[in-house]
Amino acid sequence: MISLLCHEEDQLYGLPPVDPKLCRDHLWIDVDDVPGDQEGALTPDEAEEIVGFVRNLPPVETLYVHCFAGMSRSAAVAAALSKAWTGDDGGFWAERQPNEHVYELVLDAATRSGRG
Repeated sequence: MISLLCHEEDQLYGLPPVDPKLCRDHLWIDVDDVPGDQEGALTPDEAEEIVGFVRNLPPVETLYVHCFAGMSRSAAVAAALSKAWTGDDGGFWAERQPNEHVYELVLDAATRSGRG
């Protein structure tokens, strides 16, 4: 599971912590849903961390990626990973509004790591 939430959302909405029993591996990235030039935006190092996390997972059938609304940050990460691993990200753009900054950083990190 990859969680893309900022601490302000966690506190504001009272989101419960993820139960470690529910998922074998969990990566938490503290990132706001903002353009790349704003404080709190995903960094290249965090994008590398996401790709490294996925690359080092044992074989899985499903990878859960979530953010607060499931429309922008998580859709961007899922779309970039899908594009890098399968060559297709169309469904994410048709049904969601991926954060373009997040998408570009994660896709770039995946491409540099030998995926895509």
